[in-house]
Amino acid sequence: MIMNKLLEWLKYVAFLIITVFVYEFLQTILLLPFMKVLNDLPLIIKSLLLLISESCILIVLFIIYHKLIIENFKDFKTNWKKYIPKGIAYWVIGFIGMGVVNILINITLGTGVAENEALNREIITKLPLYAIPAIALIGPMIEEIVFRLSFRKILPNKFLFIVVTSIIFASVHMIASFNSISEIFTNIPELLHVLSYLCLALSFAFAYRDTDNIFTTMFLHIMHNTYCLILIIVTFLG
Repeated sequence: MIMNKLLEWLKYVAFLIITVFVYEFLQTILLLPFMKVLNDLPLIIKSLLLLISESCILIVLFIIYHKLIIENFKDFKTNWKKYIPKGIAYWVIGFIGMGVVNILINITLGTGVAENEALNREIITKLPLYAIPAIALIGPMIEEIVFRLSFRKILPNKFLFIVVTSIIFASVHMIASFNSISEIFTNIPELLHVLSYLCLALSFAFAYRDTDNIFTTMFLHIMHNTYCLILIIVTFLG
């Protein structure tokens, strides 16, 4: 029995390693033949290539975790009326916390939006055909698999799962806005934005552990990103 549990745990550790590789490198590998001409291609072609490559990441992740995903989907179809309100309650708390942290950072340090958020706005402006489906749908699904589902069987302890996955999620989103390691330690205001991402990450982690269903957090993440996307578009149009 103990050996079987150990082998099961090691299997999901291996899945996690593969997941990290897919998340970090698959899109780059797929786009490698187009790298020299990517920026010169028509925007619609460039957008399609980016969407296809990102969709491939999602497909591979679905294949890796297909058993868990199918189980979760069947459970979500039956219990979504219970899971969604519970998840939204956690999201509201996390969203408020995120807003409060951002306000405090802006008041005390005079910074604007997080660099990662600024990068998203730039992508929306330059490549809307890619950015809208990627940010609102594909990205959230990928991130929920990478940052939560992949740890589900590795960290069975509820408290440990919430803390570890939330810190990783927040840190990755913050680090993505830096060009080098040295920038991380020289840009303290930007570094503090990790706290706002942490609020959102904690809300998703609590929702996942309380419903034990990845589709709960996929729904919340899609809802959150879509809401933010609409705000950005309305701001630009205004």
